[in-house]
Amino acid sequence: MMKANTSSSNIELLTSLPLFLGMTRADIAELTTAFTLGIHCCAEKEVVAEEGQPCTRLTIVADGAMRVCSRPDDGRYSVEEALQAPYIIQPEHLFGHSTRHTRTFTAHEGCLLLSIDKNDVMQMCGRYQVFHINLLNAICAQAQRFAHTPWHHTPAATRPRIIRFILNHCLTHTGSKRINIRMEQLAHELNESRRAVSDELHLMHNEQLIVLKRETILVEHLEKLLR
Repeated sequence: MMKANTSSSNIELLTSLPLFLGMTRADIAELTTAFTLGIHCCAEKEVVAEEGQPCTRLTIVADGAMRVCSRPDDGRYSVEEALQAPYIIQPEHLFGHSTRHTRTFTAHEGCLLLSIDKNDVMQMCGRYQVFHINLLNAICAQAQRFAHTPWHHTPAATRPRIIRFILNHCLTHTGSKRINIRMEQLAHELNESRRAVSDELHLMHNEQLIVLKRETILVEHLEKLLR
């Protein structure tokens, strides 16, 4: 942990991040002297936040890329995806009833992280209205997206159902995804026959929409599946 100073590099860093968008440079300069900001360079494959770990700090990926892994309660499959900076790591778990991370975030390459203690976050919200609004917007955006997911129409055809399954288990709808799942499990999740799921996945593989491997579905660009 380091005490952030008022150097132009630190001020420029904060002005580039969504949570500080709209704040004046004077307020940001004051903030860097009034609060202890953790600025940390993490190495590739370093775990930044782990599933089940208490969420006691607001962590922002300021530069670089992260890999996030999500699992259901029974752990029968997992979804991994790449996230590009700037990205706020689960701000919705900083407050409320459940204050533990539900996913594991790992540095995909060298990353620059900014972290703020929960108590400092509350004081900053009281002192800087713009910061408070930006944080609320970030939390509300996550909550609204997840609240809408159960109401998505369930497609009848196998391919759209596979795509919908992937979308529902991802934090973002762009970039690369890796779904580690057995064919039988995917068929069960989709309420489809194993044969129908297998046939459709092989067609998608032949169309270069996915790369199909043993118990693994690789999607290089999720955007291609949505076209």
